[in-house]
Amino acid sequence: MERFAHGMNIVNLVICALFVLCYSYQFVYTLYAIFHKKKKAGEGKAHRLAVLVCARNEESVIGALIDSLLKQDYEKSLTSVFVVADNCTDDTAAVAERAGATRVYIRNDKAHIGKGYAMEYLLHSIDEEYGEDAFDAFVVFDADNLVSPTFLTEINRTFSNGFEIVTSYRNTKNFGASATSSASGMWFIREARFLNCARVGFGGSAWLAGTGFLFSNKIKKIHGGWPFHTLTEDVEFMVDSVLKGYRIGYCEDAEFFDEQPTGAWDSFLQRLRWAKGGLQVFGKYWKRMIGRSLRLDFSILDYTISIAPAYILAVIALLFNMVGIVMALAAGTFSVVFPILLWMVVGVIALIVIAAAVTVLCEWKKIRATPWQKIWSVFAFVPFMISYVPIALIAMIFPVSWRETKHKSNRTIDDMMQR
Repeated sequence: MERFAHGMNIVNLVICALFVLCYSYQFVYTLYAIFHKKKKAGEGKAHRLAVLVCARNEESVIGALIDSLLKQDYEKSLTSVFVVADNCTDDTAAVAERAGATRVYIRNDKAHIGKGYAMEYLLHSIDEEYGEDAFDAFVVFDADNLVSPTFLTEINRTFSNGFEIVTSYRNTKNFGASATSSASGMWFIREARFLNCARVGFGGSAWLAGTGFLFSNKIKKIHGGWPFHTLTEDVEFMVDSVLKGYRIGYCEDAEFFDEQPTGAWDSFLQRLRWAKGGLQVFGKYWKRMIGRSLRLDFSILDYTISIAPAYILAVIALLFNMVGIVMALAAGTFSVVFPILLWMVVGVIALIVIAAAVTVLCEWKKIRATPWQKIWSVFAFVPFMISYVPIALIAMIFPVSWRETKHKSNRTIDDMMQR
């Protein structure tokens, strides 16, 4: 059994080496993002923008979103706000109309559930009522978002700079509400500040995260509307668009705020859907993704690494070590295995803490929370990240369905803009 114990150590070291091989480039991303000098894009052409909001039972938050959109410094005559009240059982549609939405559509279709179907319906309805060339681009938000006053102006700059798809800086409106919301907010702030910034800086494509992004009318026509219906339709749209040859830009000056889950269980279920959706996307596009990755397509290689290896390696490590620890304990050889396992765990925790600490220090002024909440979030990020291991395992084994997320924050854009 001692040979088995040593074999366990070797396998664990190989898994660690593979993790380092797959993700060490993100350290380079971080260094780039810290030291690069931001360049302001030119004013650009003023485009006709349609804001798209898919909402299901969001009467408590959608009014604040629309208020923030009406307070944009972008030309009002070039901005329209469209809402689809998707299978709602509350007053979402009425609240959106009273708040000043340009047009509210009502969709009732219990057979096709999910944001992808709502987006498809909304784009089709706009084309039918206004014409398929009525708008130059579409900007997507979730009902719980709050949008900084310069958002449309800034994202239009990047759009005018030649990108057909552009994502933005995703901040959090309830960062300090709980350890869970802080850790979840940290995830998106880190992705925007360090990953997307560097991805585009190195000539690749940014990562889309479901809300706060723009796509052109040209892209809409190429896709034939919104034919994306996996659990993560945004990731499917992203992968499909980049495989078709389009880069996704990043505008760090276009900032918005969203509401993160405050409960650990709600966050777990939300991320389980994301994990399952990522696997669905990889299952649908894996041949093309791997083919392009082998041809060293930087953007697709980055996406492939982000979607697949982490789940697979984490599940292998979990299952292998669970079985190995039981066998080592039974054979009395755990003392041989324990040091390597301990250093693996300590190393993972240290890397998570360092990543979180760097994020908080660099984005200190942007994070809307007290100093103590910011410091605490560094440590809250550890269980948040480690919980992705069982999430990955469950997503691989069990079916996962779309689940409604309740939003309840009553903060306004005026609250968020007060430093």
